Amino acid sequence: MKKLGLLSKSSANFTFKPAICWLIFCLFFCLLIPSLNLKNNAYQWFCALAYRQAQASQIVVAEYTGLLFCVFFGWLFFDEWLDGLSWVGAGFIVLPSLIIPWIQAKRGQKKFIEQNAG
Repeated sequence: MKKLGLLSKSSANFTFKPAICWLIFCLFFCLLIPSLNLKNNAYQWFCALAYRQAQASQIVVAEYTGLLFCVFFGWLFFDEWLDGLSWVGAGFIVLPSLIIPWIQAKRGQKKFIEQNAG
């Protein structure tokens, strides 16, 4: 990089010239943003396909796990944590989507036992 003149040497510290730093920064985001957009479009497409193939109550459980990952990544990367009211709200969203399929499975199991017993 020294041959290209991208680095300047001052008292044994190597620093990038500001124009090159700005160029690298812009190129990085010009590549990052479209790739995130493609990922998001693929996710939405696969969700639409999943909703066509199964009942919504089965798909919602998988989608709401994204909330758990948001909390985890917020804690991991930004050292943020949810307050009490946010936990209550997340519970109102996530718990019914976990409980309803469980109840439906129990009902199906009960019907299966009744059909085979009699």
